Amino acid sequence: MAMRSKHGIEILDKLLAEGDKLAPEDKLFTYKGILYPLAVCKLENFQALETFDARMEDVILVGYPKTGTNWLETMLSGLEIRAGKYTEEEKERRKAIGEELSVPSRLEFGNLDAFKRMMKLPSRRIIVTHLPPHLLPKSIFKSKAKILVLIRNPKDTMVSYFHFNNNLSVLPNSTWDAYFTDFMNGKVCWGSYFDHVSEWDKYIDDENVMGICYEELKEDPNLGLQKVAKFFGFSVNEEEIKSVVENCSFKAMKQKSTETHGTFGDVLFRKGSVGDWKSLFSESQSQEVDRRFKECLAKSKLGAKMKYEVYCKSLKSQSSSSVHPSDTKMNTNRKRIEILDKFLVDGDKLAPEDKLFTYKGILYPLAVCKLENFQALETFEARTDDVILVGYPKTGTNWLETMLHDLEFRAGKYTEEEKRRRMVIEEELAVPPRLEFEDLDAIKRMTKLPSRRMIVTHLPPHLLPKSIFKSKAKILVLTRNPKDTVVSYFHFYNNFPGFPNATWDAYFTDFMNGQVCWGSYFDHVSEWDKYIDDENVMGICYEELKEDLQSGLQKIAKFFGFSLTEEEIKSVAEKGSFKAMKQKSAETHGAFGDVLFRKGSVGDWKSLFSESQNQEMDRKFEECLAKSKLGAKMKYEVYCKI
Repeated sequence: MAMRSKHGIEILDKLLAEGDKLAPEDKLFTYKGILYPLAVCKLENFQALETFDARMEDVILVGYPKTGTNWLETMLSGLEIRAGKYTEEEKERRKAIGEELSVPSRLEFGNLDAFKRMMKLPSRRIIVTHLPPHLLPKSIFKSKAKILVLIRNPKDTMVSYFHFNNNLSVLPNSTWDAYFTDFMNGKVCWGSYFDHVSEWDKYIDDENVMGICYEELKEDPNLGLQKVAKFFGFSVNEEEIKSVVENCSFKAMKQKSTETHGTFGDVLFRKGSVGDWKSLFSESQSQEVDRRFKECLAKSKLGAKMKYEVYCKSLKSQSSSSVHPSDTKMNTNRKRIEILDKFLVDGDKLAPEDKLFTYKGILYPLAVCKLENFQALETFEARTDDVILVGYPKTGTNWLETMLHDLEFRAGKYTEEEKRRRMVIEEELAVPPRLEFEDLDAIKRMTKLPSRRMIVTHLPPHLLPKSIFKSKAKILVLTRNPKDTVVSYFHFYNNFPGFPNATWDAYFTDFMNGQVCWGSYFDHVSEWDKYIDDENVMGICYEELKEDLQSGLQKIAKFFGFSLTEEEIKSVAEKGSFKAMKQKSAETHGAFGDVLFRKGSVGDWKSLFSESQNQEMDRKFEECLAKSKLGAKMKYEVYCKI
C-alpha cells in the first residue's frame, strides 16, 4: 500500500487546520468558472500549470472527486513498484526523494513551490488530478503520457461527495437538498460532474487514454487491474496483481488510513460501497439525475461503461406501487441522516474540554443535546398511544427501535394514502432520533407527528416529562448486562467525535463512578426497576432478544397491543438481525452507522476486562442490581462470569 511521507501527512493535516480557520464565505475561489477550495488549491498554481513538463512515462490518473481516486492511486502505486523491479538501493533512494520533496497528492494542490518540487520526482511519476482536459497542462497530451480516466455512477459520486463536503473543514457545510441542487448545477468544487465526464469522453478513443469504472473495479478488481497493468505496460504476474488487490481492499485501506493519510484518512475512507445513494435520494431527485444522465451521458462511451441501468435504477422502479415499512424508513431516513451527520460535524468542531455539559448532575454531549431542550421537556405532551422505548446508551436501542418501527407499521394496517401521508410528514418534520436530542424547535416538531409516535430516550424516569406517566403511555425498558454495555460504550465514546476520547482503564473508572454521558448505568437501571411492576411498563433484556428474537418480539407486540401474525413477526425478526442492520447502516444512519453498529455480540466484555475490573463489576452488580427484577432478567451468572 502506498504510504505518504511523514511530511506529506503533515501537509494534509495542515490543510485541514487551515480550512478550520477560514470563514464559510472565504473557503472557495473561482478559476475559469469552476469552484476550488482555497485551503488546498492556490490561484498561482493553476496559472503555472502550463509550465509543467510532462514525461512520456508518467502514469496519469484522472477522476472527478469521490470517484475512487485514492483507492485506485494506491493500487497503481502497488502495481508500479512491482513492475519497476527496483533494487533495494533504488527503492530506498526513491523513498528518500519522495520524503524530501513531499509532493502534494493532486497536481492542482499546494502552491507554486510544491508544483516545482513535483518536477524533481524520478520517473515513473504517478500524477493524480481531478481536472478536466481543458485545464490540464498541454504537455500531458503532447508527451503521449498514458492517462487512465476513472469514472463512477453520478448518484453514488454525489452522496459520497456530500458526506466528504460536510466532514472536511476546507469545504462549506450544506444540507443534502441544498447540496443536491448545487451538484446538479455544477456549483461544487471541481465543477460539473456531467461536464467533466462528457469532456473526457471526447478523448476516450485516443490510444493513450483508457477509461475504467469504479463499479467495474468493485465487481472484479483482479480483472480490472490486469487491464490497467496492460494499458500502462506494467509487467506483473497474476500473483502480484492478486497481492495488490488484497493489500488495497477498502477494508485494508480504511484500517491503515491513519498511516497513509493521517487525520485526513478519517475523512477520505467512509464506506466505499456501490448503491449508497439510496440512503439519501428522494424519488424526485432520483428521476432528476436519471433525466440528466440520459441527456448528457447515456450515448457516451464512458456513460455506457457505468452500467447505469444496473446501478442507478430509480427508487420507483425498484418497488411496487404499495408502500412497505422499509420504504417509509428510506424516505424519513434522508432527514435523519442529515441530523446525524450534523452531530458528527459539530462534535469535530468542539475542543475536548467543551464537548460535555452537566444537567442536574448528569453529563451530556453538547453536539447532540442542548440545555434549553431539557428545560423544555416538561412542556412535552405525551399521548396514550405513544410507543416509548427507554434504554441506557449502547444497550441496543437503535436495534430495537428499528424493529419496533417495523412492528408498528405492520400493525397499523394503514391505507396507501395514510402511508404516503405519514412519509411526507415524517420527512418534513425531521424529528431527532432521541427525545433529548437537538433543541427546543425539535421538541415542537415532535408534537406534530401523527399517532402512533415512536419515542426513544436514554433518560431515567425523573428526567422524563411527567406527561409520559400521566398519559398511561406504554414504556418498554431495554436493559443489557453492564459488562458488555461498558465495552460497547467505550468503543462508541472513542469513535464519536462528540465525546472526549479515553483509554480503557480511565473510561472504566469513569463508568463505574457514573462520570460518563447519561450518568450512572447502575442508577439508571435501579430507578427504572421501581417502575417495572406498573402495568404500562415492561422490561426486556438485550440478551433475551439475542437468544430468541422472534419470541421476544411476540412479547413486545402483545405488550403494545400490536395485532400481528406469526409470519409478520418472523419477517421483522429476519430483517432485524444485527448483520442485516449493519449491512444497511448507511441507508438507515448514514456515516453515523459506522459508529453505531460495531459487533452487537454478547460476551465481548472479555476482550477488555482485567481480572480486577471483572471482580469490581461483580461487586457493584451484587450491591446495586442483584436483588432487583431487571437485574434478575439479565442472567448475570450466565453472561457475566468467566
